[in-house]
Amino acid sequence: MRYARTAYSPRAPNATGRSSPAATPTIWRPARRRCARSIPRPATPYAFPELAEEGLAAWTVRELWLSGHPTTNHVVDVTETFGQKMAALYAHQSQHPEPDQLEPRLREGFGRVAATAGLPQGHLAEGYFVVETG
Repeated sequence: MRYARTAYSPRAPNATGRSSPAATPTIWRPARRRCARSIPRPATPYAFPELAEEGLAAWTVRELWLSGHPTTNHVVDVTETFGQKMAALYAHQSQHPEPDQLEPRLREGFGRVAATAGLPQGHLAEGYFVVETG
């Protein structure tokens, strides 16, 4: 799998077509806070004493990758694995209201992300907002 890092740009569109932090739905703000609050807990040995009793050391998540975020700061080229992704998604057809529209929608969205990241035409990419935690 190949990776292409993109520079942070507050106007970089993602697969949903949103292009600015100002377009961030209000629902994301509390979600970000909840994510941020959940990160330090595994690093605290007192949060899960049963794990310490089993000899497992406390640890910290180094990165949190958010998909579907209105801002994209990391792009992964998924062109070579797109078929596997579709097979996995089709294994759960009952979860998709219009399964026949799934692949065209994903191709369009991932194609848009790849083009924005400067990947060659015909490539597909997923965009993420990566938060480095430490």
